[in-house]
Amino acid sequence: MELKDRIIKIRKEKRLRIKDIHDRLLETFGKEALSYRTLLRSEQGSHEERDSTLYQLCVGLGVSLKELTEGLKKTEAADAYLVKFNKRKEHVIHNENVYADVLSSNSRKFYVYELTLKAKGRTKPEKDPSGEKTPPEKLLYVTKGKINCVIDNKAFFLRRNETLTFDSSHEHYIENKATKKSRCLVVQNPGRLPPQVI
Repeated sequence: MELKDRIIKIRKEKRLRIKDIHDRLLETFGKEALSYRTLLRSEQGSHEERDSTLYQLCVGLGVSLKELTEGLKKTEAADAYLVKFNKRKEHVIHNENVYADVLSSNSRKFYVYELTLKAKGRTKPEKDPSGEKTPPEKLLYVTKGKINCVIDNKAFFLRRNETLTFDSSHEHYIENKATKKSRCLVVQNPGRLPPQVI
């Protein structure tokens, strides 16, 4: 049995509609609740479930994680993972001028997202935890416009088709000082959760 089948089975046994589960999640998690569409996709098995999604599914269905996942068919990580343009996995809002679209699979050792910065957009300063076996690194590749990446108060100016690689355990942020929208791909290793919403 796959996870999607288990979700449907539990929901039907408990005589719950997807709307009932969504209402329960809204009550518990407020604006952090899974969307109705995400709940639908969970039953269709059309995307990978993050730990945070599994937790909310357990709350919504009123079961433990063990009840939800025990005995499920294990799926091996695919050797290849394709994300079509109109099927991007996750949209993360940093602020009104900056957002990111996740491009990579959760099963990989790196994390990739496309960062869009509107005019005068700037990310919140961040630094990845060090002290791991693999030091945290980021690679930026500018696909549109120009950006500044400021690392420990030193600014690096990048134009379209230019890259920057750095140790991301140092405090850094990305900004667009131009009057037009800019975009860059960010590859982060080791893979971790998306940048925090601010």
